[in-house]
Amino acid sequence: MAEEITKGDRIAWCIDAMGQPVSCDAGGSVGLGQQFGTVTRVTAEWLQARPDGVHPNNSVKIPTGYALKVSRGEPGEERQGDLCDDAPALRFKRLSNGDGLPLPAYQTDGAAGIDICAATALRVGPCERKLIPTGFAIEVPPGFEVQVRPRSGLALNHGLTILNSPGTIDCDYRGEVFALVLNTSIGAYRVERGERIAQLVPQRVEHLEVIEVDELSETDRGTAGYGSTGKV
Repeated sequence: MAEEITKGDRIAWCIDAMGQPVSCDAGGSVGLGQQFGTVTRVTAEWLQARPDGVHPNNSVKIPTGYALKVSRGEPGEERQGDLCDDAPALRFKRLSNGDGLPLPAYQTDGAAGIDICAATALRVGPCERKLIPTGFAIEVPPGFEVQVRPRSGLALNHGLTILNSPGTIDCDYRGEVFALVLNTSIGAYRVERGERIAQLVPQRVEHLEVIEVDELSETDRGTAGYGSTGKV
């Protein structure tokens, strides 16, 4: 089981969910790769570290679920761990058509959705739907689903939305992530390879017992359905 990483630990290296070293950006974007650094802050969502030999104001953020090798005490006393034992991680496997594409990522600290890119360029005609590959297979942790949702800018500016929105990716699915897009505008839209085409929103879910009964409990609303509450 992974040990908890704490402030002051020295990072020997960082790898992503695919086991590949994460490149270092001292300006503060991705993570540490093949470089020592010191942990300065740990939260449930990310770890902040300061690479050695850079200005103290420069730091990097490493998302939850990235594997780290850190050391304490005497040099060479290294151990491997995650940010915290119970932190769920969303794992992506890069496929052959995903070569060169960025890893799906949150675009801001407060973003709810993880943007994912198109793995191919194609034209979506007016009122046409297309299934767009993303170049990544996914592993969702148990107890979660991942919802595939439209990007607001594409919807507003080009009428491009996600059909059957939100789509659901189950935790036992291990295939490629696809975006089922629909062009609702009167003009065609060309999707470029590498364009952020959809956003993925992880959500907790629960399995409930399914039972058959003879009667349901009564409420004031009863069977009133579509439009029953009026317009205002």
